[in-house]
Amino acid sequence: MSKVWLEEVEEGVKIGYRDRENTKKKWWVRIYYPQYRRYREQSLRLDYEDSKASYSAARNAARLAFAEIREGRDAGDHPHAQRTVQMVADLYEKKALEWGRENDRLKHPKHRIHGSPPLSG
Repeated sequence: MSKVWLEEVEEGVKIGYRDRENTKKKWWVRIYYPQYRRYREQSLRLDYEDSKASYSAARNAARLAFAEIREGRDAGDHPHAQRTVQMVADLYEKKALEWGRENDRLKHPKHRIHGSPPLSG
């Protein structure tokens, strides 16, 4: 079982196919996470054919797959982590506490946190 990477669609996004014995070749996308220097590979669930139409369909599917992951990747998510509502809430709570501590240190607070008293100044 091996994967053959054929083309870089965007920076850090490659398409290729998986070549296995006794099965059809399928298109795959490989997305690079520079913060972790790791890759995430995902099946595009498209049959591989050596034709322009197949390449075009794979490129489009890879761009869609990357669009779904891009926000999390840019936010620092690990390639194998799934973002959940609880994770987002925990990160917001942590950030709000940091902002609150910074406001407490400053003479004139600069962060407006929902539910806190209005900023004066």
